[in-house]
Amino acid sequence: YRYRMDDLLSQGFDETSGDTYFVNLGKVEGRGLEVEVEQRFDSGLRGRLGYSLQDSELEPGQRLPNSPRSMLKLHLSAPLWDPRWRLGAEALYLSERGTLAA
Repeated sequence: YRYRMDDLLSQGFDETSGDTYFVNLGKVEGRGLEVEVEQRFDSGLRGRLGYSLQDSELEPGQRLPNSPRSMLKLHLSAPLWDPRWRLGAEALYLSERGTLAA
């Protein structure tokens, strides 16, 4: 995928007072790739694994704050006493994200 946005709203940080505020960032450009696989077993167990890789910038070379470069998601679910009911769990990994305070 690829996108361009104008006036994206972000959170600012005042180091003197420790207060946060909202600010428009200007032009933001991003591009990325997402892949996902899913497996359903005869027992009713289902598993899904997804990976996203993205690069979002305010200006060339300046990464978008709080925007992870990669994300990994794992989801597992199993049927309960009735096939219409399921119990599931999900785990999410986000890579390091830059902050406005750093």
